[in-house]
Amino acid sequence: MPLAQGMTRGVGLATMNGASIPELGLAPNIALDVNDDIHFGINVPGAGHALYADLNAAVQLEQDLIGLGPRTIDIKRRGGRTAEDDWKIFQGQARARPQTGMTGASYARFNQLPIKSTHFPAGAHISNVDKAGQPKNYSRGATGTKADAGGLEMGTRWSKTALESALARPTGRIHFHLTGMGDLAGPLGKTGGFSHNVTSRELRYVRRFWLRFQDKVTFYNGYTAGLAPVMVLPPWIAAWQADTPRCARCNEEFSRAFPVRWRHHCRLCGSCVCDDCSPDRVRLRYPVQRPGDAREAGAVRVCHQCYVAFNRGAPSTF
Repeated sequence: MPLAQGMTRGVGLATMNGASIPELGLAPNIALDVNDDIHFGINVPGAGHALYADLNAAVQLEQDLIGLGPRTIDIKRRGGRTAEDDWKIFQGQARARPQTGMTGASYARFNQLPIKSTHFPAGAHISNVDKAGQPKNYSRGATGTKADAGGLEMGTRWSKTALESALARPTGRIHFHLTGMGDLAGPLGKTGGFSHNVTSRELRYVRRFWLRFQDKVTFYNGYTAGLAPVMVLPPWIAAWQADTPRCARCNEEFSRAFPVRWRHHCRLCGSCVCDDCSPDRVRLRYPVQRPGDAREAGAVRVCHQCYVAFNRGAPSTF
């Protein structure tokens, strides 16, 4: 039986390709650090929304959480901060939380250096047009406020900087709340609506650089009846593909006769691949596994296509 409720105060669980995202268990009921633990998730406007029913009107810090969506419940219960906090601090409007947040120097370095720089190899593409003609909502060089001279907001670039900052901190942790994001196949595939554009980009950013982020991110999807956040697998963890006669990458036929071409499975995408197409080994927190088997520990086989796709900008250390 699932741990999470189907709906929590009017907000539903996220799914992946129409299927539920496998649960791992309840988040530990321990206090999160206001500097090291940062929450991401969709925003839900409206001071009267049921998500904010527990916030104390007499406490400004709690009122500051209005609008931050389902993650608000966990922030009130366990603490932590948000990328929005970082932005407030950068603007000189630090809230009363005893935190330092993102520094202006960190932001300026990311914002001004060339894309795919040595400091922030991921960067962000510079243009004013996104898929389906939607504005990208950021540009390089904007400072001081969220809008530059052209009126393009910096929220997306700032959030990516906050992710990189958490990654760089030795004890930094990223708490990603999927609750309310609908079916994630849409935002991960850059299809569907743009109502949660920034959060969708944050999720795609973590996925794209999964080999860098995997030890820092915990995913949540929904709450129990007692409002405990439920931890889930990363939504892109694939299923182990049934054996196929040919390699999913080079289309060569597997064979035990000379020339030998062994069949393997990529532990990132689950596809059947040959030796030549799976030369890389990486350590994964959540490798794809054979049905019925325990998850593997240590370095596991991944196809080269997945290694490049999930590790762009980071050299191999294996």
